[in-house]
Amino acid sequence: MYRTHVLAFAIDWKSLNQEYPRWIIERHSHAPKAVKEIVLTMTMIRSIASWSSISLLPNELLFLIFEHLDIDAILRLYHQQRTQEYRGVQQQMVEQERRERAEREEQQEAGEMLAERQRVLEDVHALLSKRKRSRCLLS
Repeated sequence: MYRTHVLAFAIDWKSLNQEYPRWIIERHSHAPKAVKEIVLTMTMIRSIASWSSISLLPNELLFLIFEHLDIDAILRLYHQQRTQEYRGVQQQMVEQERRERAEREEQQEAGEMLAERQRVLEDVHALLSKRKRSRCLLS
């Protein structure tokens, strides 16, 4: 489901990208999430990091720089990162399931051992009771 959503969004951007082949401020709301995050990060750095040379750039120049972003490369990298994250989450889920299964098996074995001990104790108790009765009868 996740992969389908990402691919559908990438295809949707491709159709927009044919009409508008590069990032422009007017189409920012239609840009992929990865591109929006890059633009947001750069503008935040520009606003916050007053010691940075980026903070000296006027908005117009910053937007001209954004227009030269390689959107296809950004989308490929974004998709690769999301795929790796998805695989990592899948692997974690498999490992968690394996641990839980091992835990259940251990609990089941412990329960079986406890039941076996209980049976042995009942058998010992029954033998002791028999022995006491037989002593009572002999005396």
